[in-house]
Amino acid sequence: MSHGNATKTREIIDNDEISSSFARLRYLRNGFIPLPAEGKAVHLKNWTSLAVEVDDIERWEKRQPTAKNTGIRTGEGVVGVDIDVLDEAVAERLQSLLEEKVDGLPPLRFGRRPKRLLLLRVMGDDFETFKSGSWIDDDGNPARVEILAKGSQFIAHGIHPDTGKAV
Repeated sequence: MSHGNATKTREIIDNDEISSSFARLRYLRNGFIPLPAEGKAVHLKNWTSLAVEVDDIERWEKRQPTAKNTGIRTGEGVVGVDIDVLDEAVAERLQSLLEEKVDGLPPLRFGRRPKRLLLLRVMGDDFETFKSGSWIDDDGNPARVEILAKGSQFIAHGIHPDTGKAV
């Protein structure tokens, strides 16, 4: 199912022009754990269990000036369903299958289109990240789906290192 123009309103943060600090503060106020990242990597010690406060976000600006991207830590009720599929029709079908199982339309972000990540809040016990088996699409590209949970993070704001475009 394609949602056409509804995609933009579902972006996890819909303003490409806001600063990293502003995005991080916004995520924190909305109950997420934001993390500074260089590319896709977070270089904080113990980031998988770190408690994050407003002061930390302000400190990161000075201590990690090159960490312009912002990750969201998953786990503790936050899950990212990462559809790493370059076949548009397959990516859309996987998204539709997920959306049929959840209430409402989950927030969405694109990295290297048509790859996408849907953000969910879940109840119940925390679980570890897991990946589907990989497969090769008709064009020879590797594909898989990852469920990012405890011990993972995804980039929600910044520049995708492969495309050079805002996520």
